[in-house]
Amino acid sequence: MKIKNIMSENVVSIDKNLNICDCLRMMYKDNLS
Repeated sequence: MKIKNIMSENVVSIDKNLNICDCLRMMYKDNLS
């Protein structure tokens, strides 16, 4: 659970700080499903 929370926080911070989040979110969703 902690690892997943850290990963999702990192994705959110990347989303806010950089605009390359689309690919990362797609990869993240693929990993979750």
